[in-house]
Amino acid sequence: MKATPNNLKENYGILFKKAREVKPNIIISDFENYSSILSKLINVPLISLDNINIITQTFIDYPPHHRQDMLKAKSIIRSYIMRPKRYIITSYFFPKIKKSR
Repeated sequence: MKATPNNLKENYGILFKKAREVKPNIIISDFENYSSILSKLINVPLISLDNINIITQTFIDYPPHHRQDMLKAKSIIRSYIMRPKRYIITSYFFPKIKKSR
């Protein structure tokens, strides 16, 4: 993680070049931002396959005194995975899913 800011340009350059060669029809992300940004750069749909989006895509009860923590978590998650076409959420519990867009 410490080296990430120093090699972002290089890493995105490599991914962008590889994506132009491969010409993917879809990109699947397991909660990592490279694929999220790449999908926007090359205009390819993104699918989010993870468990963390259970926080943003479902109704979860939490104590009112944790409201600020939940808002922070949601904003970080949304900034990492930017508007995927679909969510596939893995989970061991089944909260009510929010209405899809």
